[in-house]
Amino acid sequence: MNPSAIIKEGTAKAVEPIETPTLNQSSYHTFLEGTSENGGYIGVKYIMDDYSKYLIINAYLDNLALRLQQNLRNDLGHTYSIYASGTNRGKARLAYIYFDGLHDEFETNIVAVRKAINDDLKDLSDETIDNALREYKKRYTSIEHDSGSLMRLIGTTQYLKEEFDSSDSSFQFFENINHQNFRNVLKETFVDHNQYSVISREYHFFPYDVYILSLLSFVALIIMYFKLYQFDITGRKVACTDRNITMSRRISNRFIGFFYIVAIYYLSVFLWEWIKYLSLTYIIGNSAYISSIDVPYSYIWTISDMILGIVLFLLICRYLFPYYARLVVTKEGICLIGHRVKTILQEDIDDIKTVAWKPSRSLDSFGHSILFWKPLLEISLTNGSKIYIRNKNVQHLQEDLEKHLI
Repeated sequence: MNPSAIIKEGTAKAVEPIETPTLNQSSYHTFLEGTSENGGYIGVKYIMDDYSKYLIINAYLDNLALRLQQNLRNDLGHTYSIYASGTNRGKARLAYIYFDGLHDEFETNIVAVRKAINDDLKDLSDETIDNALREYKKRYTSIEHDSGSLMRLIGTTQYLKEEFDSSDSSFQFFENINHQNFRNVLKETFVDHNQYSVISREYHFFPYDVYILSLLSFVALIIMYFKLYQFDITGRKVACTDRNITMSRRISNRFIGFFYIVAIYYLSVFLWEWIKYLSLTYIIGNSAYISSIDVPYSYIWTISDMILGIVLFLLICRYLFPYYARLVVTKEGICLIGHRVKTILQEDIDDIKTVAWKPSRSLDSFGHSILFWKPLLEISLTNGSKIYIRNKNVQHLQEDLEKHLI
């Protein structure tokens, strides 16, 4: 069977790494708050275009982690664990130091790791280089020659032949590394635009600060939502206060109203995320800019993000999808209260009657109900316009309004 005749379906999941990747010439820094622990990854990104470079960087970071461990953990007791590690996709690689720490010492650990790297780039002794190479070389020489270790050696030799067209063994690469070459590789690799760091903090101000801020924002959202109609009452001097109310009726079903508000909330979240993404991408030029802001400035954005999200939600509620929950009758007329306040003055009312529901009247009606096809209350105004109101018993509502208003 011809393989080209096979119809391929689905989405490709596995993608081959780029044969000769290039760095984007931009440093990568991410800061996360409110995580489960204090932890940091500080290192460098590079292209493994030379196997000697790979050995030098790994040997250096292993030695650096050992020195930091002796100082920060053994001598000062500022951390529990420090080690060197890395990851890769093809020849594109990350190499870094991982460390943790308690809240009071963690910032000191961050400074210590960065300072140690900068000091080594300025002055790295021959003794330190010899120690780094000697200890790292043990990975290649101090192994058990069982089937597993032999296969790894064969795999490394095959990799060197296929990727670098080298007939040298991995052991021989160590013999070609000298002190000056070691220093040159580090200086060429650990430049500003290749820096890599991911810093995670439990908190900055007090324990669970991000969670408490989120809770406070939720409480503020609920309070402002239920007080949203007060803007109309205050601004227009509407007499809808409790002392002026002579009758009150619900015009929206609570069950439908709950899902209506939830839908608006998720719409506002969707829009806000797109607004942030487009603004960061096309105005600032970096869609991940927010995560690159370190404390305490990141907390300014965290609070601003919550406030702006709430404002957008309230604006959508008020101007795009207003929801009216109840009808109240006062001495001046009728008030429809919800996200906004719709007032119908008594002198403007011409007639009140019950009419059949029509699809064309749905957009002009106030209130939400599961039984949306039930009759509506029609209020005709002296200017010729009409207002339609939902209620579970329109006939009784009509009689009550006529009793209080006419």
